[in-house]
Amino acid sequence: MLMIGILLIAALLSPAHAMSFSALPDWLEIEAQLEIEVTREQNFDLAPPPSETLHVLRPELQLATSIRPGPGIDGFLLLELAHAFDLQDETDNDELTHAEITVKEAFITITGQALLRIPLSIQVGRQSLEDEREWWYDDELDAIRLIFHVSRFRLEATLARFALYDEDLANSQGADDTDFYHLYAQYAFGSFFTLAAYGLIQDDNKPEGERPAFLGLRVSGVVEPGLRYWLDAAHVRGKSEGQRLRGWGLDVGFLYTFDLVTQPLLMFSYAFGSGDDTPESSTNTGFRQTGLQGNSASYESVTDIQYYGELLDPELSNLHIFTAGLGFRPFEEASVTVLYHIYRQHTPSDELRDVAIDAEPTGLSPDVGREVDVVGGWAPDPFELKLIFGAFFPGNAFEPEAQNAFFAECRLTVEF
Repeated sequence: MLMIGILLIAALLSPAHAMSFSALPDWLEIEAQLEIEVTREQNFDLAPPPSETLHVLRPELQLATSIRPGPGIDGFLLLELAHAFDLQDETDNDELTHAEITVKEAFITITGQALLRIPLSIQVGRQSLEDEREWWYDDELDAIRLIFHVSRFRLEATLARFALYDEDLANSQGADDTDFYHLYAQYAFGSFFTLAAYGLIQDDNKPEGERPAFLGLRVSGVVEPGLRYWLDAAHVRGKSEGQRLRGWGLDVGFLYTFDLVTQPLLMFSYAFGSGDDTPESSTNTGFRQTGLQGNSASYESVTDIQYYGELLDPELSNLHIFTAGLGFRPFEEASVTVLYHIYRQHTPSDELRDVAIDAEPTGLSPDVGREVDVVGGWAPDPFELKLIFGAFFPGNAFEPEAQNAFFAECRLTVEF
């Protein structure tokens, strides 16, 4: 992977190729993207006034380079330069004190169809693993990945490690020894029915470490014009912190788009992750996601949406999540989506797994709360503007004096 980066950077910096993007040779492509993001987090600790507020400015520059040294062989490098600034200078967050130079992706793809006349390809290096709804995974891993794709059938096998070497070139973080073994299969019977299944084993290579194993199934499709559905179901086994894991979760929903000028839509979904009602036993029946998930999708909008909440953004664990949504397209390149979420714990607990807020529940009530999100997007090429507003209203699971939390974000992206 390091060699890929060296070769690509050398190609860019060599005098023979020091030219404008428009004059690059056929075997070399360069794309750049500038993103400026401003976020406001208010009262994420749910404490009574005066509330804590965090304003962050995060400029980010990405440079993507693709090379094709020969038939059926492709190289790709994605570098990211970013820095987060506290606009109020009132935080001790280490993530806001230094710039990041990140190797997001650096891999080689060899296509068997071009070389051996078979529909098989292999990718080696740091690469992005992402499923359609990011319910299973959305992350960059150092991996060897085999992909067999023919007609309606797709099969993938991946051996990966979270980080063989530092992702951030400017700040040493050390390697991560967690290994992932992944197998994925998909068959499209038609637009009305696609079936996918996967298995994922995680091993952090420690004597008493985390060794969860996930088995998942997805069914999705379009029933009729404008109406699409999905069903995700998963079971987790293995062990964690000396306990056996036996949890399960699901996410089911449908979305209907009306055949009108502004393309109004209705969306309803229900997600469930089991909890553990006997925490002192040797078996943990709580569900958890893979830790690689993004929980983001496009509901016929021009931008992706965190479908479990832009503010709370929880991992699906010991939760019932009920979601209803409305959306429309005021014109072709713009969208507005409103989502309403209801959160309840399966088993009352004083913990919420991987949420954005800092407050912890009391464990006396399953009523976590409610959230309203408004997500707007406008994407005239080569720009994309995304506006987010979220409000979380805590339920009886928190202290009686718990106050509402608010989130706002403005993100401008330019591609050139």
